[in-house]
Amino acid sequence: MGLEGIVSKKRGSRYQSGRTKSWLKIKAWTEEEFLVVGTEVTPGEPVSALLARETEGGLEYAGGAAVTLAAPIREVFYAATEQLRRDKPLAGMPRSKKARWIEPQMRVRVRHLKGSDKVRHASLVDVTELCGVRRKAGLPR
Repeated sequence: MGLEGIVSKKRGSRYQSGRTKSWLKIKAWTEEEFLVVGTEVTPGEPVSALLARETEGGLEYAGGAAVTLAAPIREVFYAATEQLRRDKPLAGMPRSKKARWIEPQMRVRVRHLKGSDKVRHASLVDVTELCGVRRKAGLPR
């Protein structure tokens, strides 16, 4: 079905704009793996990882996710983005003057809302693979 979530309400309650205890929105979250194809920095916001999913036709842009990793793995993430840097975006990626593009050799697990082709309200959970080497479970995050 691809729903983003559901809304539930107390029987007999009337809709009011804004937050209320009688109407609740329950969001449906999922986790998926994506390749990082770049990063983007916007002043006053967390760094965003630009993501792509693998398809039969190649890589397809999937959106951005906030880099909210724990310090040890965040350092690995930033070091890898420096090492994998490239001058131009891959084919099919959006144009962006703020983006720093990288080779698609880092795989990450991302938490995002269900129900859309592009990731929404997304954040990085972990770096799962770097340059073809899969991280073992249980390493510090």
